[in-house]
Amino acid sequence: MLDTGRSPAGDTWFCVRRNGVPKREGWTDAAYPADLPRRLDARGGEVVEVSVAEAFRPVAFHRFSRVFHQRARGLAGMELAFRGEVVRFAPTRMIAANLRFERALERFLERRGASVGELSSGGSVRAFSARHYRARNPAFVPWHTQASASLFAQTGRRELADFAFEINDWLLPMQQWDGLAPDLRGRFHDPRRPEFGPPHAASTGAYMEGLADALALARAVGDRARAAAYERALRRGLRSLRQLQFRDWRDAFYVSRKRRVMGALRTEVYDNAVRVDSAAHALMAAIRILQPMTSGSRRASPG
Repeated sequence: MLDTGRSPAGDTWFCVRRNGVPKREGWTDAAYPADLPRRLDARGGEVVEVSVAEAFRPVAFHRFSRVFHQRARGLAGMELAFRGEVVRFAPTRMIAANLRFERALERFLERRGASVGELSSGGSVRAFSARHYRARNPAFVPWHTQASASLFAQTGRRELADFAFEINDWLLPMQQWDGLAPDLRGRFHDPRRPEFGPPHAASTGAYMEGLADALALARAVGDRARAAAYERALRRGLRSLRQLQFRDWRDAFYVSRKRRVMGALRTEVYDNAVRVDSAAHALMAAIRILQPMTSGSRRASPG
């Protein structure tokens, strides 16, 4: 909810959508986001988007533009308190409304006939982070991780690293190892969630791109436990891709034109389809492993 003049009822923002169109939204004190669809009586065909606000921190007015810059839109939320009123702007709602932080502040003041000076002396501004719970899908993990890592390298903001850790920790259990045939180990697949798609060389490579940046973030903040977990996942992923690659005549003994497939990756051990993106994601992951991103720069040189 953008600005209704009503103080938020809790720290969980929700929006019920049908075909992408918001039907109702607001703040609630729901402790368990998974229960919201039932509590809100969401009907068939409706999707409930949820953001849990956390890590509230005061923002001095002279630092407003530095904290609430354009790149923070969609990641950070804003809370304005003035004359006994509290208004919150959830990150995803601001994106949906195409609303900038500066414009949100201007509208807030205009509706109350107040100035920045009055808000500064008699009110407060806080920033907050938000965890999003809307139909999580592993396909988005590597792209959000790479974006967070790039921003972290430029800003050093810890919440960006924490967000990358949260989504990659969620992804890790999907990497299969125990109980599989040796050639299948290291791939990413959740048979309990068929909507996430079948195992695929391109998917493994893409997830590894994100995991490589997550590893760089873990090292940057000194999180040894996570770094070890991500390193193991990357080693297993590389092993999986090696099992799928045509490297010499032994790998391609059944192929009539062997030279045409050298270096390529099969889709799976039982699927000989060859796609450009399978090799591309594998190569990009290898580059990210060999040239990890470091704070304050784009990427470090290898070695």
